[in-house]
Order: sequence, then structure tokens, then C-alpha cells
Amino acid sequence: QVRSPQRDDSPFTKIYMVDGKRRSSDMVGEFEEDAVWLASADPVSGDVLGIVMKRGEDKASSLCIISGIATKQPQVRAHWRLFPDAAGKSDHVRFRKVLGNQVAVVMTDNQLRGFDYGTSEEIWSYPAKAFNEPAISPGGRYVACMLDNQCAIVESKTGTQLGSIPVDMPGSVTLGFSPDGLRLAVCSGTQLRIFDAKTGQEQLFHEANVNLGSMGKPIMWLDDQ
Repeated sequence: QVRSPQRDDSPFTKIYMVDGKRRSSDMVGEFEEDAVWLASADPVSGDVLGIVMKRGEDKASSLCIISGIATKQPQVRAHWRLFPDAAGKSDHVRFRKVLGNQVAVVMTDNQLRGFDYGTSEEIWSYPAKAFNEPAISPGGRYVACMLDNQCAIVESKTGTQLGSIPVDMPGSVTLGFSPDGLRLAVCSGTQLRIFDAKTGQEQLFHEANVNLGSMGKPIMWLDDQ
């Protein structure tokens, strides 16, 4: 439940909207009962992914989507349990991203999972390692994730695996789509490889004399080059 700001003795989570230009912030709402962590926002729709936890705990039991924060009229658009078949189960949410196609992608319980928040249902899942974060293409249509010794390209809306790229690289693997979404950078240790995201053809290989990866965090491209 989201309520308008008011004084009360009951526990709550406050929601603030921050204006970086004006260097100001306004409280726009409060959550009663459970603690809610605002984890990711879609810049087009304004939908925000909330991680819901019992107060005093650091593991999530459910997720929610909040809309209307920018207009100072927040409301919970969707709310669903992470583990509907296991009452009381909770876990750390190690990756969280809300996409523009009404899909929320999270990593929890050693699974990378896609939820359609229009229906509050899980639509796909893949096994995942906590130190190998996925990469999301610009616009959110595709997800790249590590599966054993390959990088799978998955359609975010359906979970369909469209292809895979063999990746025989030691340690944690860092991924990143180019700004145009046409190439995928794969990095581990001192090695960097760039592939054509559609064909899987390797376009560049670079060996550095220092570690390039950052514990599975996404690669940041400066531009299309």
C-alpha cells in the first residue's frame, strides 16, 4: 500500500523524487509495513522496480512495480512473490532491472529470471552465477547471460534463446552491448573480445597486461566505436 506523506507512528518507507538540476528533493509517498528498496527505473515509462523485504531483513520476499512517482502520485502497479510455491522463502536480489517492455529481470536463488509485470508472472529463467551479471541491450529487447562456457542471447519478452557465443575464458566474465546493440563485448581477466551479436563472429581480440574485468559487472562502452 502506498499512502500520501503524513505523520504516523507506524513503520514506513519514504519515497523521494530528486531533481538534480534544482538540487532539491520532494517526498512523494510512503510505504506502510514492509520495507521497499527502489532498485531500477525505466526512463520512458517511469515505472520503478521495488524490492520488498520484511523490516530488519536484507533478503527479498517479493517484487513490485511502482508508477506515478514523477507526477507525485505513486501507486503500486504490480506486486508478486519471488517464490510463490515456498511460503516464507526469501533471497538476495543480486541483479535487478526494469525494462521498457514491461519485463523485470532479476538474479536470485542462482537463477536469472524474467517477470512480465503486466501479468505478475515469471515468464523465463536460466541458471546463473552471482558473479556473472547479465547485459541488457539498449531498449531492453535482448539479454546476454553466461551459461557454462557460452554466452546466450535471450529475447527478454519471451525468454527464447536466439543464439549463443562460445566463451572459453577463465574466472568471472563481464558483458556489455554496444550502444547500437549490434556488438557484444566479453571480458575476463586480461582478455577482451568483441563479437557480432547477431552472427556470433569474433571481431576483435585484445590481451592486456592488467586485469580488465570487474567481478562480472557490465562493460561500459564510450560510443559506437
